[in-house]
Amino acid sequence: MWLANLPFRRCTILVVALLLGCAEGFSFETATSGFSTGVERPETLPTETGSTTTLPTTASPDPESFQVSLQDAVDALPLLSMVPCYGAWLGASADQDGWCPTWLGQDEASSTWNANCSTKSGTSYVGLFTTTFDQTAYVEANLRERVMDRFGPELIPGFEVGVPFEGPAFDGVALNGTALVHVHDTPTTDYSFGGDGVSTTVTHQGLTVRHHWLDAVCEAAVEADGTWLAAGLVPSIRISQVSAGDDRFLTSVTGSFTGLGGAFPTVQFDEVVLRPEGLAASAVPGCDAEPSGTIWLTDEASRPFGVRFDPDVACDGCGELIGYWGQSFGSACADFTTFLRPMGTTDLSGLELQE
Repeated sequence: MWLANLPFRRCTILVVALLLGCAEGFSFETATSGFSTGVERPETLPTETGSTTTLPTTASPDPESFQVSLQDAVDALPLLSMVPCYGAWLGASADQDGWCPTWLGQDEASSTWNANCSTKSGTSYVGLFTTTFDQTAYVEANLRERVMDRFGPELIPGFEVGVPFEGPAFDGVALNGTALVHVHDTPTTDYSFGGDGVSTTVTHQGLTVRHHWLDAVCEAAVEADGTWLAAGLVPSIRISQVSAGDDRFLTSVTGSFTGLGGAFPTVQFDEVVLRPEGLAASAVPGCDAEPSGTIWLTDEASRPFGVRFDPDVACDGCGELIGYWGQSFGSACADFTTFLRPMGTTDLSGLELQE
């Protein structure tokens, strides 16, 4: 629904709005003092003239539009992968000369180019852009303690914490830097990228980790249908899924993205973790229907509303709907089936590799 008919936006730098980010079944009540966000709501605020003004009561969000945006945010997560961004680069960069772009290094692990030039056919390149195929160093530095050592003992009996990840890790791709490509026979920029991102799948001590970190703007005029590029999303988010080699994923999401359609364009996932039922070594009861953590949605007036989920209270996919100051607006629910399935792809085999 919200993925269709979105205009192709032109960006050359990363613009990520980390504002704040929140499905089926709603009940709204008069605002009361409920869950505390850690910030005490003042009754008044000072004005420029030295007087004070009373803060208005926060109105509850519209139930229908809130429900649509919350479910859209959850359902958009499987789109978030660096693979379509890399595929769009390959599609836009087919026309190259020996000097344009200028390759600073190319091997099986990574490649880097630097350019402000045009090919004989007229395709222009601007930027400094690195593609990395071996993610071994990234996994050891960013995933081994944060993901593997944290969740491995819950899935695999006898998982040994602190064992270094040695690699190699060639399933996936990472992009870093800036890139603009304008193909000679098209009227607009065909590819633009700014930021960092990695998508990879690795196995360590029998633990399989599918991981996506996206902190980038990536836009393309071609080869983007059905992707987050076409949807116009701007992410700053980490998605980690771990399994013991089967189809039962523990999923952890932290971060945000903008570009959702509807009345709530920004979502933030605050330590949202879904532990499925029946994990072999977990001391925490699992729940297939609901994660722990809070999902915030921010409306077009910059008002944040969150849904605080706690599967220990009830494993039903529902949580308390709150305002930023802790006001309670009843409850809201979502379908988290996407959390149980493998999310964005890390497989490059379907792409025509040319680097």
